[in-house]
Amino acid sequence: MLGPFIILEMTSKGEIPTLFTLWSLKILNMLAVGFIIFGIIALIVSYGLLKGYSWAWWCEIILCVIGIVYGLFTFLKA
Repeated sequence: MLGPFIILEMTSKGEIPTLFTLWSLKILNMLAVGFIIFGIIALIVSYGLLKGYSWAWWCEIILCVIGIVYGLFTFLKA
């Protein structure tokens, strides 16, 4: 929560290059948009699961398989 204020304070004192600050803010904005989109999709799928729709069940299975494959990939990479 204090991260942006710390970066702003350090930038005004000349301790962090401006380019780094601009890149980090763009990356944080992209992450925030990604999390919002993921949250909306999760709400839609959870509503579908609650109502018993088959598309939500298949969507959840596909997302679980993607998560398992990604987890195995990162485990084997490390």
